[in-house]
Amino acid sequence: MTSIRFAFLSCATFGIALLPALALAQQDPTPVAQFNHAADLAEAGQYEEAVKLWKDLEGVLPSEHLPTLHAYLGLAYSGLGRLPEAWHYLALHVGEAPEPASDAAVELRSLEKRLASSHARVKIECDPAGALVKLGTRDDPLLLPCPLTWWLPTGSHTISAFLTGHEDADTVVDVPPGTPPAARDVRLVLAPLPGTLVVRGATSDFTISVDDGPKSAPPQTLALPAGRHKVHVGLPDGSNLDHDVTVAPGNTVVVDVDTIVAQGLPAPASPPDGPSPDVLRSADHQTSDHPLPGAAPFRWALVGAGFGAAASGGALHYLAWSRESDLREKYPDVPGSPDQSRNRADYASDRADSVVPLQNTAFVLYAVGAAAAATGLAWIVLSGRDDSTGAAAVVQVVTWDKGLVLGSVSFAF
Repeated sequence: MTSIRFAFLSCATFGIALLPALALAQQDPTPVAQFNHAADLAEAGQYEEAVKLWKDLEGVLPSEHLPTLHAYLGLAYSGLGRLPEAWHYLALHVGEAPEPASDAAVELRSLEKRLASSHARVKIECDPAGALVKLGTRDDPLLLPCPLTWWLPTGSHTISAFLTGHEDADTVVDVPPGTPPAARDVRLVLAPLPGTLVVRGATSDFTISVDDGPKSAPPQTLALPAGRHKVHVGLPDGSNLDHDVTVAPGNTVVVDVDTIVAQGLPAPASPPDGPSPDVLRSADHQTSDHPLPGAAPFRWALVGAGFGAAASGGALHYLAWSRESDLREKYPDVPGSPDQSRNRADYASDRADSVVPLQNTAFVLYAVGAAAAATGLAWIVLSGRDDSTGAAAVVQVVTWDKGLVLGSVSFAF
């Protein structure tokens, strides 16, 4: 690796590199300035410092710039002699870039040949996906997203995986001496962390059980597998109330029994002199046949909108008639007049621009208004109910601006 290679890449291969180069890059905190500063360090042979800056930018730069960043990291790691890291980032670049840099692709092929003679190619997968893998091959190990492919030299290596809400998983991979070492697959399974359910309550008359567990009095603190569970609350009269709860991995969920009981107790029975159960069932049935709340105002709103649209059509029709009268005065059709032909042509042109659109819009509003009003009235009649509680206020605002009709309708209930 030489600074000449970095100069070639920055000038001829990558569009983002040194965008634009700033004289005071070290003082400028922007990601582009940090990227350019790292490129300057790499050209000067300070690969460790450049790698640190570029690694900090992995989660900051927009995704379209990541292929370039990965190419630079691969070349810098190659300059440090860290061949697995160099191969990893150059492989990322070649896989991500729409048009991978030819220089990076050549370096990737060269690295693969060198690694195959002394390293084992290991394909690492995680269950569930999305974990981070720590490769314990150096004092400053890399944390990389799983799945990935890595090269391990001869010896014993610990591979660990981490994922929020799950227990860590690790395995030891032994690479015996050989030419070339055999490729292998590694699968790390991360078990979900248990969650904690805290059931509290001030009343000792209730019993609780979770899923099919034993009954006990609150309060209780239970360690449960992550997922959905059912809390059973036993009442003094022997009945039960059920409450569903979802426990996230590694999290604590608090459930209050008194609240469950207060929200879930059945309604009190009717007094002795109240209506009989048959009457109550009949009343419930009648209530279920009622239209949904808000239906009556909507029907009246539909009627109001229809009349409003028709009224707007009338206003536009009047405006069209007034405009046509003005045109007739402006272009008089006087038989035998020398301007008769020209007046007729100008009149027809202006009428097509300023009168006909108004008339056409008026006819459309007539049709839409009539359809809306008829639909609303039919709905009201067929519903068989007195919907006088619903009312609609329709406000029409119609303006004319260079042949364009602008209208708005608002409703108040």
